Amino acid sequence: SDLPTVHGIQAYEVLADGRWLAGGEAGFLAVSESAGKSWTPIELLQPGDVVLLLHQHADGAVWMAVDRDHGVAVYRADPKALSNWQLVKELASDRIDEPPAIDRALLSLRPRTLADFAVASEDRLVVVTHPKLIHSMDFRTGQWERAETPRVFKQGLKITPDGFIAGTWGPDWVVTSTDYGKTWQRMKSWVNMSQPHFIDKSRGWTLVNDLGLLGPRQQHVNATQDGGQNWAQGVETNSRGIDTPWLAPFWTDPSGQLMFRIAYGSMLQISRDGGASKWTVGLCNAPETTCIASSCSR
Repeated sequence: SDLPTVHGIQAYEVLADGRWLAGGEAGFLAVSESAGKSWTPIELLQPGDVVLLLHQHADGAVWMAVDRDHGVAVYRADPKALSNWQLVKELASDRIDEPPAIDRALLSLRPRTLADFAVASEDRLVVVTHPKLIHSMDFRTGQWERAETPRVFKQGLKITPDGFIAGTWGPDWVVTSTDYGKTWQRMKSWVNMSQPHFIDKSRGWTLVNDLGLLGPRQQHVNATQDGGQNWAQGVETNSRGIDTPWLAPFWTDPSGQLMFRIAYGSMLQISRDGGASKWTVGLCNAPETTCIASSCSR
C-alpha cells in the first residue's frame, strides 16, 4: 500500500477489528480501514517525534511508544477512539541528540539515529532508554519497574510473547533476559551472524556466515532449544557467496520453515523450507509482510 508519508515506517499493528495502524518518523501516525489501500492521518505528534512501537494488548487497549527529545513518551488509546491518546508515562533518555539551536523543521527531513527502543510481550510493555536503562510496565497493574542493561543496545531489541528479551550491542555481543532485565545472560554468538530470532524462551534461529579470506564462503541456519546458550548447526542455506550483513534483520515462523533475511545490504529474501533450497527475492504477500515488519524491525 502507499502510505501518505515519504519517511520511514518504524512500527505498525493490525488491530483486532482488522484496521491497520502505522507510525514512524517525522511524527507520522495513521490508520487504515481498507487493508492499506487508503489512510487517515492521526494528528497528535510533532515533526521531531518517531513512533517506536504500536501494540494492541489482549484487553483491547492500544499502546504507543514515541521517541522524542530527551526521552520516550508512552501513550494509551481506546481502539474506538484513536484520535484521543492519553499520555501515560515519560521516560528520560540522556542520549546526545541535535545541537539545541537546530531548526526542528530540518530534523523532519532526515532519519534520526535511534538510541531508544520499545517492544511488548503478552504481559508487559518494555522500553530501553539510553544509555543503559530498561523500563517495563505490567499491563495488568500499570506498575512500572526499572533495571540496568549490561550494554547499550546499539543494534536493537527483540522480545517474544512470553517475555524473553534479546538485546544486541554489536557483533558477538547478544545478551538475553527472562525476567524483564533484572538479570542478563550473554548468549552464545558469532561475529558474522544475523540477528537471532526467538519464538519463545527456548527456541530460536540465526544465520551464521562461514567467512574465508575472500569473503563469505557458506552460510548455515543455527538453532537453539535453550534460549541461545547452545546452538546446533543446521542446513547450509545454498547461498554460497551471499553477503548477509552482520546483525541483519532475520525472522522465522514458529516452525522454522518460513524465513526472511536481508542480503547484499538491503535485499529481502524468503525461504519456505528452512533455508535449504534457493531463496526467492521480491515482495511478500500480506501475511508474510506482517510477520517481517512486526518482528524484524523491532
